Amino acid sequence: MVNQEYYKLGQKIRNFRIRSGKSQMELELEIGASAGSLSRIENGEVNPTKETLFNIAGAMKLESNEVIDLFGINISEFEDLRKNTYNQDLLSKELETIYQINNSFLGITDIQELCDTLVRKMVKHINVSYSTIWLWNSEFERLHLKAVNAPNRALQLGEELIGIKISSIYLNANDPNTLKNHILNSLLEDKENLTYDFYDFSRPLLSRVQAKIFGPIMNMKLAIHLPLIINGERLGAFGIIWNKKDISNEERKLITDFSHQVAMAIYNLKCFYDKFGRKFE
Repeated sequence: MVNQEYYKLGQKIRNFRIRSGKSQMELELEIGASAGSLSRIENGEVNPTKETLFNIAGAMKLESNEVIDLFGINISEFEDLRKNTYNQDLLSKELETIYQINNSFLGITDIQELCDTLVRKMVKHINVSYSTIWLWNSEFERLHLKAVNAPNRALQLGEELIGIKISSIYLNANDPNTLKNHILNSLLEDKENLTYDFYDFSRPLLSRVQAKIFGPIMNMKLAIHLPLIINGERLGAFGIIWNKKDISNEERKLITDFSHQVAMAIYNLKCFYDKFGRKFE
């Protein structure tokens, strides 16, 4: 008996394939599948793996909404991430809150608590969609994701796509495939990186097809990543995602000022760790 869910998925793939003008054999060759496997998928006889679905989506160059549909993701689950909460009238108030934020992490002596506090404050007071903090490990030349404020459902989906726990994510500076990642590149080149493409800062953790899923879910219109460097010492990187396409000079200055505060807070805590012989990670 044919599984109806498998059959519905198979028919979606069939419709996309016919639209692309590819035969089953041609698509099988492109994705490296065995002969006859696509027929079984389209007829609902088997359930394709995620890897196979990613390969199919890439071969047929599906758009983001089509990839999301192919994976059966209900984007309404992520509606909270897709609301535009930015209010231009708040900008002057936000500039004042920079100083309030600075007071919020005074006295914190745990690096995880500090980073978690910083990303929460960034979202609350500066109205970005979400933010991340990455810490640099100079011994292994790796940039580790330390804090991210995205909702649990989005984090769970990210773990499913990447295949590892969020807490285990890092970018290796010795891996040529990672050097073009905007987050790592911002730190190594000591520069701000701005992009409208989710893939620019998720590669190689996500494929281009996977990025097409995650970008719309996070309602990403623009992303900025900045280095965290004090006195020439690399500390990490700071990133934000916005659900608006344009950024004014005032907004950019606000983000830059905040990143400097983040860098100084991390640097001061690192000095505290060094003084007492504690491992900073």
